[in-house]
Amino acid sequence: MTHYSALKLAKHAIKMRSWFKRTILIAFKILSVLPSFVISFILSEAIVPFFVGVQGIFGLIGGYISVLSIILMFFCISLPIFFLNYLNWFESSEMKELNSNLVSLAINSKWREKLFSKVSRRVIFVSWAVTIIKALGESVALNFFCGSSNFTRPFTNLKTFFSSNSRTVSNLISSFYFAESGGEANRQAMFVYGAPLVIVAFLLNFFLIRKSISTKYKRRWVDKQYSKLKNKWNSQIEKSYFSKPLLYHCRYIAFWFHSENLIKKDFNREKYRKLKENFISFILISIFFSILLVILIRGKFFIFWNIHRSYFKSYSAEGLGVPLWNTLILLFFSISWSLPVCFFSALFVSAYLHKWKRLKYILSSFISGCGTVPPMLWAMFSIFLFARNMNLSLGGGVSIFNGILSLFILNLPFLFTRFFNLFENYLKKYSSTFLSLGLHPYNLLFLIIKDAFGKLKLNVNDSITRLNGESGLLFLTAGASKNKRLTLWGHGQTLTTKIFASMLKYDIMEAKSVMYETLVLLVLLSVFLLSIFTGMWKGFIHFLKKYFKKTYYKLYWKCCNEGFFSLSQLLTKFSI
Repeated sequence: MTHYSALKLAKHAIKMRSWFKRTILIAFKILSVLPSFVISFILSEAIVPFFVGVQGIFGLIGGYISVLSIILMFFCISLPIFFLNYLNWFESSEMKELNSNLVSLAINSKWREKLFSKVSRRVIFVSWAVTIIKALGESVALNFFCGSSNFTRPFTNLKTFFSSNSRTVSNLISSFYFAESGGEANRQAMFVYGAPLVIVAFLLNFFLIRKSISTKYKRRWVDKQYSKLKNKWNSQIEKSYFSKPLLYHCRYIAFWFHSENLIKKDFNREKYRKLKENFISFILISIFFSILLVILIRGKFFIFWNIHRSYFKSYSAEGLGVPLWNTLILLFFSISWSLPVCFFSALFVSAYLHKWKRLKYILSSFISGCGTVPPMLWAMFSIFLFARNMNLSLGGGVSIFNGILSLFILNLPFLFTRFFNLFENYLKKYSSTFLSLGLHPYNLLFLIIKDAFGKLKLNVNDSITRLNGESGLLFLTAGASKNKRLTLWGHGQTLTTKIFASMLKYDIMEAKSVMYETLVLLVLLSVFLLSIFTGMWKGFIHFLKKYFKKTYYKLYWKCCNEGFFSLSQLLTKFSI
């Protein structure tokens, strides 16, 4: 459902007007930057209760509201990623060239879109791999909908399976930790449930990546027989449409010879298809714009309400200052440490192991498989290594430094996979040129730095977006309790853990106020980080440069005309 909706929306967005398309693109980029548990919180707090009220009035959904909410949550989390990937691919030079060739062959839009889906095989399956693994690793976002702690008989009947007693494996892992603050029995249960989750994540990643690069050169016997039967059936149907043999012959030699009824039917089908696309696009855009409107409207209300109630409590260093500083520190150190490690290790594997292809692809597939491991399992590994064995904190427990190292480990396989794919694409494109010039593959480094610097920035931006939304991992490694001091060796809140810890408050109004004011700051921070790496400040910086340069020349010309810098004025001043 998500794949079909994103594909339709991306195809429809290409045909939109430029200003409307730019607005939708910015909105979906903001939504892709937001952490998954933020979208889940907005759905559970503002959007799903409306449908629950409708269900209470009309009695349509019954006890299935829980599973429908979970489906809606995964849909809203995954669709911006799908949409942006598909839109970038459809706007690439390869797809534009293919589209122009198909238009020159007089192929209508319906069949062009079907061919687009066939050609976009790699992009589709890679997007599937990313989003399915993201859904597998969701633990904190599901806590808004899977709130029950009853695990005794979850599969009694279909209704109990679709109720709030249902759980996913990642949600079970996080709930075991939060049940007794990470006791020994719960930690053992976390590892028991984590082992099959790692295996499933590796297998899914291997299957989808293999599917994206595999090409079928031979057709199976069943496929051949099926295509024969299908062609025979289609020919019989067409014979019934065309009574005269001359018209039937003209149909197959590609003449556009139709009766008026067929032309009318094709026109009505095309009109219905456009109406269906417009309706689907309107529904999808309205859902995602409603999420942004809820954040803006409710966030503005609670910000002014907190300013009126207690300004210093909310917006001092103890309120949002320390969590914002901790978030920036965690992002800066984890990215700055993992970036050179991943870049040079991906260059080494891609350029220096080009003769040992089997070893190279075993290493790359293993590391990309590690990137599919859910963050809660990396949190368990970080607790075991950094907190209990290395004691990288004051009390031997959680600390900001532990959070930095856990984010560093979490980011390594993700960035390595992105850089490795980038190096491999450039090697395939320029390998013959390198060989003809007598160059070694490590000369690829200079080409990448010069030609693909924008793609490197986008990869770093994707990793920042991914780390900025982590809450469960930081809850276990950096802590979620308040700290008035800026420290690396003690516990501390980030913006995400502050939102998550606010759910545990008894006063619902206070919890909502803290969550929404922190959420607005988190959205602004995410948009600011996105704007830095996507060049949104280029025009503004260029305008400031021109303005200050113009102001400087005006002041200089005015001073010269008034004689401030003339030699006679200086001599008279010194003579006095």
